[in-house]
Amino acid sequence: MVEKMKLVTVVGELAAAEKTLKSLITMGEVNVADAAVGLEVIRENYNETWQVPADILAGDTEKFIAKQDLSDCEEKLLRLFKQTELPLSVDNSVIDLNYSRQALIDDVNHMDDDFSALNAKINELNEKYQQLDQFRHVDQLDKVDFDLAKLQDLQHFDVQLGHMNYQYERRLELNYDNINALVLRAGSLAGDALYFFITPKIVRQQTDNLLRSMHFRPIEILWDYMDYPAKMAERLRADMAAIEQQIADLRADIEQYLAKHQAMLIKAYSHLNLEATYDDVVVNLLYNQTHFVCAFWLTADAALTIEQSLCKADADLICAVHDDDAVSGVVVPTKLKNKWLFRPFEMLVSLYGTPNYREVDPTGFMALSYMFLFGAMFGDLGQGFIFWLAGSFIKRRPKMASIAGVLKRIGFASMIFGVIYDSIFGIEHAISHFLTETLGLHFLANIFLRPIENTNLMLMMAIAVGIVFLLISFGYSIYNKLKNGDVKEGVFGRNGINGLVLFVALLAIAAMVYLNWPSWGIRLGVVVVGISVLLLIVREPLSNYMAKKLPLYHEGAAAYYTEAGFELLETFLGMLSNGISFIRVGAFALNHVGLFIAFQTIARMIGNDVGNVAMFILGNALVIGLEGLIVFIQGLRLVYYEMFSKFYSGDGQPFVGMAVDMHYDKESEV
Repeated sequence: MVEKMKLVTVVGELAAAEKTLKSLITMGEVNVADAAVGLEVIRENYNETWQVPADILAGDTEKFIAKQDLSDCEEKLLRLFKQTELPLSVDNSVIDLNYSRQALIDDVNHMDDDFSALNAKINELNEKYQQLDQFRHVDQLDKVDFDLAKLQDLQHFDVQLGHMNYQYERRLELNYDNINALVLRAGSLAGDALYFFITPKIVRQQTDNLLRSMHFRPIEILWDYMDYPAKMAERLRADMAAIEQQIADLRADIEQYLAKHQAMLIKAYSHLNLEATYDDVVVNLLYNQTHFVCAFWLTADAALTIEQSLCKADADLICAVHDDDAVSGVVVPTKLKNKWLFRPFEMLVSLYGTPNYREVDPTGFMALSYMFLFGAMFGDLGQGFIFWLAGSFIKRRPKMASIAGVLKRIGFASMIFGVIYDSIFGIEHAISHFLTETLGLHFLANIFLRPIENTNLMLMMAIAVGIVFLLISFGYSIYNKLKNGDVKEGVFGRNGINGLVLFVALLAIAAMVYLNWPSWGIRLGVVVVGISVLLLIVREPLSNYMAKKLPLYHEGAAAYYTEAGFELLETFLGMLSNGISFIRVGAFALNHVGLFIAFQTIARMIGNDVGNVAMFILGNALVIGLEGLIVFIQGLRLVYYEMFSKFYSGDGQPFVGMAVDMHYDKESEV
């Protein structure tokens, strides 16, 4: 069902514009509209009780523009959330309409500065710790009784510390005679060998060239720590322990800061989203030097509540509520409201298009017809239960709720037809045997309709069901067209009353020929078809003549009748193909059984229990996965192309309720 909409136009003091719009955003029940539309409606239907200021009624207005860019604030806030590992979440309860944009920027900058300072200290300590950690691996010199600090006093020698991969140690040993340096094996670091090189300054370049060929990686010598190796190691351990404690203290400070400012972070993120949405929708407002105008769509049920809420928040606001028929030349947004059984199928309807506000919502018809078609093509108690189970499982994910609802419903339909077809996981006669033999319900023996045993009946019933659905589609089409005043197509068109008469007459002729009825009945049917065809051909000049519109032909008589001839041929071909297309319902029901006969034949050829079980599992998996997908698509095809194409335009605009955590799509605005 398409909910009835109302257009609300709000006029107020310019200073209250931002607070009013943000209040509407937090309500989440309104679809913003161009304020020019609301202002035009007020001017055309002025009511003295509205007390709209004269400067708004007669004066010029301008559009609002968005405020300053918030990208820097957003970047900092997202970095804070990443550093604190908090989940991004919007909480409407912390929204404060008096909290300004500048206050948001200041708070985010302040928190970012605090976190940056704490993290800078931690990074600095981590770098120092890594330096000490590398240096402390000089552990093979612990038995050397020499003050290493004295090496710094060497005037004619350079001291280097570094590491190289073990695979180059052998090369180093082979080149000892070529190295004019003292080489000391000092320890190990990350799987590499650690060395001291004491080189005369005059041959430093030669030594460096040789070391580079062995991928020697230097390490900074911390001369402040150079001492007797044992004392040096003890001091390094002590300083590293102290740094670890400092880092732990800083992390504790961060945790305390997070606990103290977590609410502020969530508030800031919520307001950042509010400001972003505000910037997106504020361009729809109008203003002059003293007042502003905004307009929005909402459901008729919510109109009174929203109006009262706005006026309670600001008594100076003027709210003018207009019925949808007071607005002309504007697309009214569509909001659907369906029963729980049909609601998940709104997703499938929207894949074809959003219902026009002026047409009937086809969701209920879509739900019932699609469940019937899927169940008839994929009738199996066990496999239908798998679909139902899959829907129940993915229902836990909020974003998958609609898909889950569809799977559960088509699974249930498949289960019902599975009982009728006497099939569970491809095994026929198991259900009937259980009901009649095990439970003794022998009166149920004749309720089963096994497709493979009733091939012709299945195909005929499929066409009969298709005809019923097509007749219902004609009914929808006639209602929609007459509701919108389209007499030409509603009465004389191929999907209108005349098209319905033609379709029924053709069916009647076919039935009378099949049943050998008297010729007068067939001749009467031919006369009805002839009259209907004539009305189809002249529907435009006839409808224009009845409505007293000129000219009778919009593009000339010759061009019109040429086009009408091709349309007539298309009409007959379409009616024929529409009806026959439903034969696939019976064909897929037969195919479903045939696939399992093939798998059972393969299982018998294998000739052992393991093979039987394997083919049973494989067969069901393939049928559920592949055939289930094919049937799902074929069902949509029948609904979309055979039924929806007759009556459903799907050119509506979806109702988009503003929300704090959304960025409004400007292309979808009214």
